[in-house]
Amino acid sequence: MHPLPAGGDVLLSEQDDMLIEYDAASRSPVGVVAFLEGRSVALVDAAGQPPRAEDGADLAAVLLTDPSSGEVTRLGRNEAGSFFRVFQHNKWVAKKKAEAEALAAAAAAEVVVSA
Repeated sequence: MHPLPAGGDVLLSEQDDMLIEYDAASRSPVGVVAFLEGRSVALVDAAGQPPRAEDGADLAAVLLTDPSSGEVTRLGRNEAGSFFRVFQHNKWVAKKKAEAEALAAAAAAEVVVSA
């Protein structure tokens, strides 16, 4: 693992064909940023240049470049200010949301029938 500082409490590392985000303080993994699938990784600031700050504070995006096609994918920071992505949402939360929506729809239908 060769950590790349990404500003704040964020470290990025290429491992097992994935780009992984780590918490800098605890050195523990936070989440997957991207599946590399042979693509190269470049870190850039808002102007598209390599970051100048040693701690990566000016890092704005991760560029993934496919060497065969030249296609570039830009991954900016998420809402939390880090880079990890949620590739599969929590199934339990989705199930509870669907149940609540079904109950609300049933209640609304019952009100219409009784009116």
